[in-house]
This record gives sequence, structure tokens and C-alpha cells, in this order.
Amino acid sequence: MYRKVFAAASFVVLCMIWQIPAQAQSWTQVPGTLVQISVGGTHTNGPHVWGVNSAQLVYEYNDNGGWIQTPGSLVQIAVASDDRVIGVNASQQVYYFSRGQRAWIILPGFSATKIYAGARDVVWGINPTGGVERYDPGTGGLDTFTINLTQLSVSSDGSVWGLDPSGDVFYLDQQSQQFVQVSGATLSQIAVGFGGAVFGINSAGKVYEWDNATQVFFQIPGALTQIAVGSNNAVYGINSSQQIYQYNVTGGFWTQLPGFLTQISVATDGTVWGLNSVGNIYYFTP
Repeated sequence: MYRKVFAAASFVVLCMIWQIPAQAQSWTQVPGTLVQISVGGTHTNGPHVWGVNSAQLVYEYNDNGGWIQTPGSLVQIAVASDDRVIGVNASQQVYYFSRGQRAWIILPGFSATKIYAGARDVVWGINPTGGVERYDPGTGGLDTFTINLTQLSVSSDGSVWGLDPSGDVFYLDQQSQQFVQVSGATLSQIAVGFGGAVFGINSAGKVYEWDNATQVFFQIPGALTQIAVGSNNAVYGINSSQQIYQYNVTGGFWTQLPGFLTQISVATDGTVWGLNSVGNIYYFTP
């Protein structure tokens, strides 16, 4: 079940503001090719980055600047900020990676087409019928929500937002543990980061930011096809020409970065990795 929350206003429009590209910033290419990449952040031993290639083989980036193949075959992988790694295979079975055993351990009864790594070992997924499920590490069981969504975004501090087949926007109310609809918002992509950072893109490529105070989305500059959020200080986007931008929340402008990407992944601490159109792998140095 869910309840609707009606905001006093819908989208607020701002003018478009851009900044000259920052030449000191650069992307460094890493050997290999992937079709999907996920970043959990940088820690004492280096960045926690995982990926899947076109043969569904799974790789972990090591401290020496290379990739280590791990057992198994996956179609999607997700890395949490606490470095919990989960994956789903072509049969829609969900697994978590045991570092001690260096093996993938199945989560019984959990079938998903898309998976999302949450806080404190929580795993979210959208099942084959569009239903939303959550693996609870405390009980070892699955929580099922009576709502159908096509997309979720989960932050490291537990925020969960999603879109239904019509593009309507929902967030998980932490007290009731029910999904609540946001009135006046229709999006095609949503991205959530630490500290209440929520951004979205509509079908026309217009970009929106959630205002916690007014409880509405307001339009910000730019036109994008993809957006990725680690926190309010780590917001990146890609446009239809595969150009890359970083958003300055305080100034309200996008700074174009060098290079071209088709996929980008951002961790809470600002670690940024991406893939280009042929699967080449890059990380960003601010």
C-alpha cells in the first residue's frame, strides 16, 4: 500500500547556467573493458570498484591498478558504501560476495531483474513482475512492498526513491515503511545520494533537484540523459552527446569535464568512475 502526498507546487524553472570546462581535471584510463561498473568509494586500500563485462564475467579492481576476475557470472553488480557487493545473474538469482570465501553466496528466494545495494547490508530489488522486495539481514528474510516500480535509487544513509511505469515518483517513508507518492513529479530517471540529495531527469532531458524544505522538485540548468549522485557535493551527468558535467550545488551551474562517457558511477565520498561507448574504463581525478 502507499499513500499520496500532494505538494503545494510542482516544478520551479531556473535559467540555464554553464561554466567553462576545467582543464586541470582529467580522466585516467584503466586497462580492460566492461559493460557495467559500480563504485563503493575509496578506502585505506584504494577504490572499491567492481564491474561486469560483455561475457558476464565479474571483476574487482585491485590496489595495484588491475582487475581480478572473481568466480561466477552476473548481468548486474552493485557496491554499497560499506563495500557490500551484490549481484544478479541471467536467471535473476541474487547473490552477495563473501570476501572470506571469495565466492558468491545466494540469497534464497530472492529473484530480481534489478538490484540495489543499501545501507547496513540491506539489499533492494525489483522482481520480474515489477514488485519491490528488500532483503533484511537481521531476519534473513524478504520484505515485500505492494507497489510496482521500474526503477529504484538507494543511498548510503538509507533513503530509497523509485519510479513507477508512468514515471510517477515515490520515496520510502522511514516511519511507516511505505512508499509515498510525490505529487506533480514525472521523471524517467532518479538518483539519490547521501544527506538527502535527490536529482532526476524527465523524458525531455530536463534536470530536477528535490527541495526537502518545500517538498517539491525544482528545475535546474542543463539537459541530460543520465545523472549520478554520491552526495550534494558529488553530482555528475552525461548529455545526449556523451559529454560529462559536474554540478555545483551552491553556484547552480554545471562544469563540463573533458572526455566522453556513456555510463558513470559515483560514490558517497566523491569517487567517480565511468565507461565510454566501447566499454573503456576511466576514473576521474578532480
